Amino acid sequence: MRHEFAIPGGVRASAVDPPYSNVITWVGFFLALTVSRDHPAFAPMLRLSTNDVPRHQRMAFVHDFVARYFAGLELAPFDVDDIYVEMAAYALPGGMALGACQYPSMRGARSKRLLGDGRDGYLLTVHGCDHEVAVDGRPPVKVTAGDILIINQAVPFTFELAATTVTGMTLTPGRLGNLVPRTESQPYLHIPRTAPEAALAIGYANLLRANPPANARAASLAEDHLYDLVALSLGSQYVDTDPRGGASVGSARLQLIRQDIEVRLRDPDLSVNTIARRHGVTARYVQLLFEREGMTFSTFLRERRLALAYSRLRREPAGGNSIATIAYDCGFPDLSGFNKAFRKRYDATPSDVRAAGARAV
Repeated sequence: MRHEFAIPGGVRASAVDPPYSNVITWVGFFLALTVSRDHPAFAPMLRLSTNDVPRHQRMAFVHDFVARYFAGLELAPFDVDDIYVEMAAYALPGGMALGACQYPSMRGARSKRLLGDGRDGYLLTVHGCDHEVAVDGRPPVKVTAGDILIINQAVPFTFELAATTVTGMTLTPGRLGNLVPRTESQPYLHIPRTAPEAALAIGYANLLRANPPANARAASLAEDHLYDLVALSLGSQYVDTDPRGGASVGSARLQLIRQDIEVRLRDPDLSVNTIARRHGVTARYVQLLFEREGMTFSTFLRERRLALAYSRLRREPAGGNSIATIAYDCGFPDLSGFNKAFRKRYDATPSDVRAAGARAV
């Protein structure tokens, strides 16, 4: 028996009966968010795996859900006896969907028959393997692993892929067109991985996948940054002047830098110079990004290290690591400097905070 349900935007999805009918609910919910053009919703991360589907039903599941109604594609795995798909995605408030997928070698197409499903946005993908894509009847384009490919979903295209992973996002045509007007006349946009800012756009997308925004406001800001970074990565190939980058692109880069600092707080040698080298910019540029937010790099680093030390002192018993050990583990090279900064920040000594934590247990 088959079930059919309606999704905003005129798309109808169907599925066979249980045992994987439980997946229908969240796939329908996800599609309801991503197909609708003007929803205000912010969806949490949603995951899909063929491991949740009986082996004999995986081909139908991939064809019905993953291909046609999730991605708007026709997919044909080369080995029908070894089908696996792992997906994780979520929707941002302005209509962008962001996710990643792992799947087997396959042939795929957005056929003319599927063009009536109402999808007219852009599909941005970054694959982990080299492949070729033929768009709108044109000769195939070779896409190197790590390149950005943006395809207009209103035109047909075909592709063949080896088993790989892909990072992807959907872009609304009006939003991208406002930033880079010439893109609206292009069936596809190919950005080599070596293009300036391309790595930043994908790095930011991967950061958001690993650390989804905590609320709708943060999600909306993140979506704005992603659009600006994608537009910036298009570079001189598709624009005559710089897109509306400026402050928004700087904010996106600053968020990446902050995340990088959080990961490396415990390194006592961490400095503005090491962070600048890691991100391919100057130390002064990093300092300017922080100054625009009303602080300095050194202040941010010290505050985050102090917060880490405070958390550890509250959690760890008095008989655990010494205060000196905790200070060094949190990136402070000397105890006296740590004690002075800690007391100024919390109006209490590290010993006071540790004692208060012990009493609270």
